[in-house]
Amino acid sequence: MNAQLDIFDRQLPELEKARAERRSNFAQDIRDGLLVDVPMSRTDHPNTSHEAGEWLHRSGGRASMQKAILEHVRKYPGCIYLEIAAALGIERHNVASRLAEMKGVLVRQGEKREMELGGKRLQYLTWWPT
Repeated sequence: MNAQLDIFDRQLPELEKARAERRSNFAQDIRDGLLVDVPMSRTDHPNTSHEAGEWLHRSGGRASMQKAILEHVRKYPGCIYLEIAAALGIERHNVASRLAEMKGVLVRQGEKREMELGGKRLQYLTWWPT
């Protein structure tokens, strides 16, 4: 266990450097299409989560997904995240993450709506533009 913590401590400065660089480039990120910039993983998540988040951010994938999801919510208010994922061809976990990033700023949660999935009637939150 201690060896794992030592590895984490050695890699943490690199992640902090990447985060500081991102903060300094925020204006460029906005010009490049990033709509909302919030931490993509919690501080207690493993380095692999932080690295994946940095890659998604730097590749422009995060901004592209945010824009596409927001456009879909504006065009089809009241949709659920599974509908967005299916319509846009974006993996459902990525849709849920991007909606959470934009929640309260660009989109809001609405009432629950029932949907049948796998033979079960389940309730999902709807998403609306703010």
